[in-house]
Amino acid sequence: MLMRPFIGIFSNADGDVEARIAEWFNPHEHARTITSSVGEAIHTIPVETVKTLALELLDNNIPPANTLN
Repeated sequence: MLMRPFIGIFSNADGDVEARIAEWFNPHEHARTITSSVGEAIHTIPVETVKTLALELLDNNIPPANTLN
């Protein structure tokens, strides 16, 4: 894993989001998760929430994975 900024977006429609995160998310200092509320589909997560978190991660001067140095 390159340890680049990453946001894992997960549905909690069935109330078992922790199991999905444990299986699919690689936690590191530049990775975050966003989940829907219990019983809600993934599309209920506001785009603005994802955008705000993405901008916060990028403000920490972490270059995106496709940036060549």
